Amino acid sequence: IETAAEKPMFRSAVASHRAIIPASGYFEWRTTEGVKIPRYIFSADGQPLAFAGLYSWWRVPTGSTSASSEWMLSTTILTRASTGEMASVHDRMPVFLDRSIVDDWLDPAQPGTAGLLDAAANSAVVVATGLRHHEVDRAVGAVRNNSPELIEPLASQEPTAG
Repeated sequence: IETAAEKPMFRSAVASHRAIIPASGYFEWRTTEGVKIPRYIFSADGQPLAFAGLYSWWRVPTGSTSASSEWMLSTTILTRASTGEMASVHDRMPVFLDRSIVDDWLDPAQPGTAGLLDAAANSAVVVATGLRHHEVDRAVGAVRNNSPELIEPLASQEPTAG
């Protein structure tokens, strides 16, 4: 988020193509003594997380396997430096949007100014204080694995405050 308004790739989306990417939680890999350990990060109150996102549409280039009249939707989740307990998991974290900023973030008439980006980045700090995380099975590292059990803590794990 620190440079999104300056980068040509994101500048237009910051101006008027902002989105919220909802999630019940997400996985991050913490490196401890050279070993990567997967963690599941979620809200302590069980409410969904709202990631600050950007989107844009672009025409599929001529000569690709798709017809040139097709359009593709591209999205990204903004990140920022981690704070508090989240810094012990990874050096970056998603920009979590607090409910107080959602309307402004989604309003295309609201310019994507530095003030709006700063407010979003600051809301992430507030939301991060209510996060918890626990170690999960390494099976999360393979895309072929897709089951609710992937977010379950390992037997010896209690959630850590965020």
